[in-house]
Amino acid sequence: MRCCCTKAATCLAKILAARDIEELAHLFSVTLHGYWSEHYTFDKVSTRKLKHLGGNFIELLILNACIPIIFYYGVYTQDTRYCDQALRLMQELPPEENHIIDGWKKLGVVPEDAGNSQALLHLKREYCEGRRCLHCAVGNAILK
Repeated sequence: MRCCCTKAATCLAKILAARDIEELAHLFSVTLHGYWSEHYTFDKVSTRKLKHLGGNFIELLILNACIPIIFYYGVYTQDTRYCDQALRLMQELPPEENHIIDGWKKLGVVPEDAGNSQALLHLKREYCEGRRCLHCAVGNAILK
């Protein structure tokens, strides 16, 4: 039996070696068995069937877990190839769909990829929520 450190290192190596979104998505192509094959929630039995992670969920895992790990690894090792890889992977993913992005779309700001939607989420959190519109180029443009 391998220790969890070995498994974590193997997992990290696979994430870092992924050349594109398809390779990362393949890491999450798993089928749930046992208890979860007949449950959607705890203590409530459902029809038994094979369950897989959905495509949207896998994209969120890649965007919110794998890509930050790749980017941070590049920063930690001072290897800009990993930082560049993380940024390129964000451009391969479609933009997120949520109420915050919907709000930006209503203002005429439509993200082209996940990198753009992440930037818009950051702007909302750091500037809009803090009412720092005058410190934001987008906020200034909207106010004018």
